[in-house]
Amino acid sequence: MSRYCVIGAGAAGVSALQQLRQAGYEVECFEKSDRVGGHWHTDYGALHLITSRDTTAFEGFPMPADYPHFPRRDQVRAYIESYARHHGHYDLITFNTEVVSVSPEPAGPGPVGSAGWRVITSRGDEGVFDGVLVANGHLWSPRVPDVPGEFTGRQLHSSEYANVGDLEGSRVLVVGAGNSGCASPSTRPSTGSRSTSSCARGSTSSPRPTSVCRAPRSRFSRSSRRRSRT
Repeated sequence: MSRYCVIGAGAAGVSALQQLRQAGYEVECFEKSDRVGGHWHTDYGALHLITSRDTTAFEGFPMPADYPHFPRRDQVRAYIESYARHHGHYDLITFNTEVVSVSPEPAGPGPVGSAGWRVITSRGDEGVFDGVLVANGHLWSPRVPDVPGEFTGRQLHSSEYANVGDLEGSRVLVVGAGNSGCASPSTRPSTGSRSTSSCARGSTSSPRPTSVCRAPRSRFSRSSRRRSRT
């Protein structure tokens, strides 16, 4: 039986666990923190899912019907945890364990990785795995640009933004128009702060539409939506 390693127990990590188990593989998961759910534990409090509830779900495990169409951070977190609990993933995850290196075993004339991958964690050598799936997330390491000049105000990376009160009454420049850049300014009008967005390329933003003719947009087929635009 092939043996696989999954790094990270966020949404992608637990999904990988389930797919590998269903395929009949032996699998282990290492999670640096003490919980399932990844960045949904640490993002700012006003965060909501940017895709609708009915089109964002693990296969065969829909989100609760009483969730709003764009669930809050705590609801998404609870959903991911319930998925992992339902499928027994907690028994496969080693928490508080950081993966510090993954290296290919000597394969002779064979391709790199064909002899397996040795995984070293903060607790020691975990042995050789046939494959390693890296699901450590793309938000764990803040990328802060080095901008020439001097700025005496407060500089805050989106990963450090916790709640709307952090910037109450401030005039804020948001650099970037990705998911965080677009969502963060929308949480601040109630605090009396003003925000301006700066982005390298032009883009179009639109508010989250919750319904069409009082029915969730997810109930409309793509073809009907195309007809409605003609």
